[in-house]
Amino acid sequence: MKRTCADSTYAFVDASNIIYGVMKNEGWKVDLLKLFEYLEERYHASRVFYYGGFKPGNPEEYTLYENLRQIGYTVRKKRVMYYHEGGGRITMKANCDVDLTLDLVRYIPLYRRAVLLSGDGDFIPVIRYLFKKRRKVAVIANAVKTSVKIKAMLGNSFKDIRSLRHLLERK
Repeated sequence: MKRTCADSTYAFVDASNIIYGVMKNEGWKVDLLKLFEYLEERYHASRVFYYGGFKPGNPEEYTLYENLRQIGYTVRKKRVMYYHEGGGRITMKANCDVDLTLDLVRYIPLYRRAVLLSGDGDFIPVIRYLFKKRRKVAVIANAVKTSVKIKAMLGNSFKDIRSLRHLLERK
């Protein structure tokens, strides 16, 4: 049965914030197949976007993104840029937030609910915009690292990803 906008859910995964954030801050890895299945089962997501960076010529990343496509993700990748900071530190960033935001807005006619997997406070304006467009919004993110304003805006529609470890952890 094809879903209509009235009952359709789209999910948007910010890999930097969620996938790598969980690994760095919590010490466990998200199984991306389990995550996809969770979003389908729990939220009835009809489309799941994955936003991540890539380094040209990296065969492991190429394999990862091909596997994600086979699972069913819509992959949005952006070339990693290197930024030189003080003290000789180099930071790598893909800056996919704008791409994710654009898709949140671009696809509004096609979904009734958005599930955002990012706790980044930069998404507050687009969340407000989605509310004005009468869209439901749920956020899944690390509660410790999530903007206080996002948690306050969403109330019960905020889910701490740490509470999903038993469902999503890669073994």
